[in-house]
Amino acid sequence: MNHAIYNSSGTILRVVTCPESMVLMQVKAGEFILSSQATVNADNSWVSDGVLTDKSSFPFLPNYIEISADLEDTAVISNVPAGSVINWFDGVSETSDGTDIEFSVDLPGKYWLTISSTPYLIKEITIEAISAT
Repeated sequence: MNHAIYNSSGTILRVVTCPESMVLMQVKAGEFILSSQATVNADNSWVSDGVLTDKSSFPFLPNYIEISADLEDTAVISNVPAGSVINWFDGVSETSDGTDIEFSVDLPGKYWLTISSTPYLIKEITIEAISAT
């Protein structure tokens, strides 16, 4: 049996497969257990009211943004829920406070960020900075 260990927001923190007698040893303070015969995938599922539920797409975020590489033109990403984790192309992670995400750059190229937020699938956004000349 698969056991999803999740937090109060329904985010699956980890999935363990172990004998029933060892399940409680896998849980830390503030965590909960959902046992399932089904395969549990933390990337595609979350726990809603004690039920394993498929994550949905971010319906309001773009896949692609184009800006000028001049440090003045800014990519603005709105409607990112507070508590979302934003992973930038350079390895930096931050947690959204619910305000707009802004990005500008002076070097042309493609830049990526991913946004993770329960109950949504991970969203990847490409920002292309084109030469300002």
